[in-house]
Amino acid sequence: MRTFALLQEDILWNIIVAEEPPQWRESVFIDITDIDPRPKIGWYWNGRSFELPETYERKQERQRILQTRRDVIAVQLRDIDTLSLRSVRSITVGAATDTDHARLAELDARATKLRQELAELT
Repeated sequence: MRTFALLQEDILWNIIVAEEPPQWRESVFIDITDIDPRPKIGWYWNGRSFELPETYERKQERQRILQTRRDVIAVQLRDIDTLSLRSVRSITVGAATDTDHARLAELDARATKLRQELAELT
């Protein structure tokens, strides 16, 4: 006899003991006979192995936090682009002051830091 995990949306929904995996329509079965530790109902299947629900939930929460930070950085970069327009316009028409150049350098430095942070978010 073998032990099979019935999955629904990558969550272990039920455990079935049988000679062969059942042939239920639109059902996914994973052979867990030799898996140690034996997964339990509610565990998450990541495509290669089972994870404890807490691990999966922490990963999901981390992804939500990272996406929120990416979204905030995107807004800040758009704001920097908007704030740069006046200085760029002054430089373009030849009416720039030292303040325009300093402001543009400051905004560019902030944008560079944000882009570096964005690249490091994984």
